[in-house]
Amino acid sequence: MSSAGTVRYTGNPGLPCLYHGIFKHATFIFIVTNLCHHNGMKYHVALVDINQPKVVQLLALLQKTCLPADKIYPATKGYWYVIYTQSGEAVGFGGIVPSSRWSDTMYLCRAGVTRAHQGRGLQKRLLRARIRKAKALGMNWVITDTNENPASANSLISVGFKMFEPSEPWGFKTALYWKYRIHHAV
Repeated sequence: MSSAGTVRYTGNPGLPCLYHGIFKHATFIFIVTNLCHHNGMKYHVALVDINQPKVVQLLALLQKTCLPADKIYPATKGYWYVIYTQSGEAVGFGGIVPSSRWSDTMYLCRAGVTRAHQGRGLQKRLLRARIRKAKALGMNWVITDTNENPASANSLISVGFKMFEPSEPWGFKTALYWKYRIHHAV
């Protein structure tokens, strides 16, 4: 898109330049996405650098687009991933942060995929990328919670998460809690 559309792609594929007015134009950007034809689309899950302000802006925009009713989770710690199309369009995101309760555990803090790209297994790819990161960090567990979200629950189940009841629940009264045991090679 041109600068009038608020996003222009730089020489770094997948890293858009965001302009100051992007949040008021977020709907326009993703409506255009919805009109595109996506059969045979290829995607890339990339670890992004949250020390770059433009990456933090992109993660905030993706959160607002994918989870419009939720408060934006600050991308100030942990590891964050963005899903890019083959043309460099950001269509999904996910974060993983150290657990505030257990030293050998990472917490899946937030994730989403834009509506036009849902149903292509992208959430599962984000889950696997974040599990690999937790394993590389030497962690033993990955935990998360869902709230009235059967699609996310099904994705968690499909990659091996199990439900559990924490001794001190941290989410909503209707939250479901999930854990994944990382198996390290012996």
